[in-house]
Amino acid sequence: MTTDNSTGSNFLRYGGCLAQFLTGVISITALVIATMSWRESRSSRLINQGSSRAVAYVTDVKIAHQSEHLAIAIVTVKNFGRSPAKTLTLAWTAENRERPVFYSDLDFRNPGTQIFEGLPPNYEKQTNVSLGIPIERDPQSGKRTYAYGILTYIDESSGESFNHKWCFEARVEKDIAFIPCLHF
Repeated sequence: MTTDNSTGSNFLRYGGCLAQFLTGVISITALVIATMSWRESRSSRLINQGSSRAVAYVTDVKIAHQSEHLAIAIVTVKNFGRSPAKTLTLAWTAENRERPVFYSDLDFRNPGTQIFEGLPPNYEKQTNVSLGIPIERDPQSGKRTYAYGILTYIDESSGESFNHKWCFEARVEKDIAFIPCLHF
């Protein structure tokens, strides 16, 4: 009695190829999923890195003292970011002018400068600055007083340098109040 093993060996031969094919498909699928996961986590890390930096702004300007020849203001700087800001440099100037000041008009030939060592997240610092000019009080003159400048700082976590341009306009009504320049 002879046994025909040809059908059994063909099954094993084709079954083995099918197993290898399925293994290849599963491996390629796993590789594609792993690559997509890596790209997503990289993208999330970059977004998180950008949102966790220091974000410092000049938030307020108030008059501390006003004389006939000079005004001294209190400038408030706040770090809204999640990382400390270090080596903050506040450069400013002020001028009385008839038309609104635009960033292209900024004149920093003789700026005042103030340097802070650091500013932790969600903290603010106030400093007195001399505007160098009196506040224009006569509404008939058509002139307004603008205080403007640049705040430069370094993000402690990344070491990158950032700057923030700021401008406040003095409004004289009952008292002197500085409001942010809307056109800046």
